[in-house]
Parts: sequence; C-alpha cells; structure tokens
Amino acid sequence: MGDVRPIEINNPNISFILMDLTGKLEQSLIGRYESVSCLHAIEHMGLGRYGDPVNASGHYLALHNLTQLLSDKGTLYLSYPTGSNSRIEYNAHRVISLAESRHMFNINGLKVEGFAYVDDSGNLSRVENPDDIDWDSSYGLSYGCAIWTLQKQ
Repeated sequence: MGDVRPIEINNPNISFILMDLTGKLEQSLIGRYESVSCLHAIEHMGLGRYGDPVNASGHYLALHNLTQLLSDKGTLYLSYPTGSNSRIEYNAHRVISLAESRHMFNINGLKVEGFAYVDDSGNLSRVENPDDIDWDSSYGLSYGCAIWTLQKQ
C-alpha cells in the first residue's frame, strides 16, 4: 500500500510505502508489480488537499507513475469521478471526462481491457467491448464513476 501520508499498519500481510505519485518514483519500484489498483485517488492528486504539492497536471503525473509501477503487460485497476466535461470541484477532486481519459491512456501506453461506469442515478453499466465506449460525450454524465481495467502495452 502506498500513500503520500505516513500510515501505521499493524498487519503482517500488508506493507506500506510512503510515496508521492506526482513525484519521482524510487528506481526499485519501477516495473515491480503485475497488478496495481488505484481506486478514487488520482482525482485528488496535485490539489494539495492531502499534503501533496499543488500541480495542475497531478492526475497526469500520477497515471504516468502508476504505469511505471507495472511490469510489462501488467494490469491497472483504476476508478475516478467522470462526466461529460473535465473539471475541478473546488479543491476537493477532479471529474475526468472519457475523452480526457482516452488521451491519458494513450500517452501512457495503456490499453482498455474493461470498462464500467456508475451513472448519475447510481446505476452500474458495463461496456462489453472497449471499442464501443462513448469517449466523446461520456454518456452525458454530470457526475458518475469510471471503473477501468487497463493493461500496460
């Protein structure tokens, strides 16, 4: 488990790494993991709310570093708020459109293996074929949740 804040864990099955996903990764972590999950975190990165430095590109840096953590063909499980328009909601979090998501995945060499989303009414939908994702209008969502399975290429 990694976090920008120090956390004390009293469980022998969990190890903790103090890390800032918007900063430079330790060389020993690069390519180390076959699977990484980052659920409802990148939307906060770079906003300074949790002790991380303020950086408008924090979510881009975080996704780049998450990709760097993965071994070849490694899997990234990722979720964050999504809507038709990318935006920052004060200093709380980002909402990332599917169009911006596609751009972020492309520049990091990530292939979509699976996609589901929670719509504005709280309903879960799964898109069976990644080629059918509504990248341009983000399903008309205002504030939903994107849930991704991505593979490093």
